[in-house]
Parts: sequence; structure tokens; C-alpha cells
Amino acid sequence: MPPSPIHALLDDLFFRSRIEATAEAAGVPLLVSRDLPQLLGRIDADGGRGVLVDLALDVAIEAIATLKRRAEPIVVVAWGSHVDQPAMDAARGAGADRVLPRSAFTRRLPDILRELSE
Repeated sequence: MPPSPIHALLDDLFFRSRIEATAEAAGVPLLVSRDLPQLLGRIDADGGRGVLVDLALDVAIEAIATLKRRAEPIVVVAWGSHVDQPAMDAARGAGADRVLPRSAFTRRLPDILRELSE
């Protein structure tokens, strides 16, 4: 059975290419969205139960809360600056399953992608 697609909500082009390269190396399909409506549409169209969310986005907390209210289970992994504790706390409060500093997220990304695609 092929791996389920992983979705990502981000607009940092440099970091996007890093995540895409890691997903490709892991054999995990990755669909990147730049806004919440696009993300929700892709989840509805392509399935998948894992979403990566960049806390640097203004819509990040709203996106996490929206994803966690959906009927089907979605695992949300969010990352952000280690100095932005309010954003990380807000992500946890919105229901994110895991919230990581960017450095830890980058280091663990291959494992995160594999886990979410199972």
C-alpha cells in the first residue's frame, strides 16, 4: 500500500525545498499549501492524515484549530522559532499533536514524515 500523502502549510520557499527534498528521499508524497482554504481542499481531494504547520504563518493557529475540529482524525505537527514561546503555547492550546522548535523539527523530519504517512 502506498504511503498516505503528508500536507504542509508554509510559505518559506527555502524551507519548503528542504522539506520537499526530505520527503522525496523518504519516499513520502508531500503536498504543500500556502493558505488554509488550499490546504483543506487538498486534504479533501487527496486524503492524508498528517499536516505540518509553520507557526510563522499568521493563519497557523487558526489552521491547527480548524484541522483538529474535522471529523476525520488529523495529526498536526507544528514548528516554530524556539524563542517564540507564545506561538508554541498557542499551537498546543489549539490542539497540535506535536510542537517543536525549528531545529528539532528539521532534525526529526525524516522520522516525522514516515510516521505520518503510515
